[in-house]
Amino acid sequence: MPTNASIIHQWGNLPDGYEPTNANEFVQQLSKILTSYLAGSYSLFNYGNSTPSTEDQDKPWLRTVSGQPDRWYVFYNGKWVANHEVPASGKERRLWVGTDVELRSYDGGDGSTDTPTETTGAMWEIDTTPAGKFPVFPGDFDASGTVNVGRTDTDTSVSGVDKVTLSQAQMPSHVHGFANDQFGKGKAYLNSPSENEGIVFSAVGAAGAYEPNSDSVGSDEAHNNLPPFYGIYLIKRTNRVYRTIG
Repeated sequence: MPTNASIIHQWGNLPDGYEPTNANEFVQQLSKILTSYLAGSYSLFNYGNSTPSTEDQDKPWLRTVSGQPDRWYVFYNGKWVANHEVPASGKERRLWVGTDVELRSYDGGDGSTDTPTETTGAMWEIDTTPAGKFPVFPGDFDASGTVNVGRTDTDTSVSGVDKVTLSQAQMPSHVHGFANDQFGKGKAYLNSPSENEGIVFSAVGAAGAYEPNSDSVGSDEAHNNLPPFYGIYLIKRTNRVYRTIG
């Protein structure tokens, strides 16, 4: 807390044999030989790159780096501190392509792995909420519903997946050929189709009449559904409040 500044008085010497003629003249003479100053290297604020002295901890410090202004600091809980320009635990996010170890020292962090306090620890941390997901701007998909901020599905409960197995209903309409030995030693017959109908086969084999099948194709395997991507971290502010010196 700020305290009253100490004022130091230093007296000079009156001339030898001096005798005042009256009280007013004596006071004026005393004022000429009195020097008063505040303790410490006093100014209304601290300025420069050097850490202010103990006597000046009750005044703010405009710190400079290589002659250029850095920021204002105040002495608090044993350290010179300045509010970080991004609020602690706020909603702002940044992109990060370094490592989590490098992140601990980023933007004023002290490199510690300890849980941050208001004056110690990392300034930023990895936001794990979107891990393994692509960012999407909130809005409407034509066929899947609305994406709201902070959600991983739409309002119609549609979510993205990285691997997909198509059902028969999802496949394009198509036809297949028949195997060469489909009918065995029997005879195949071509029935006359009606208009807009497919060709209908029937066959007679050793076991009697039957309907032939097409060739068997496909393995029911899922296919990869990922677009091209580049891995980055999304980072957020920790609960550390202040930048510190000392």
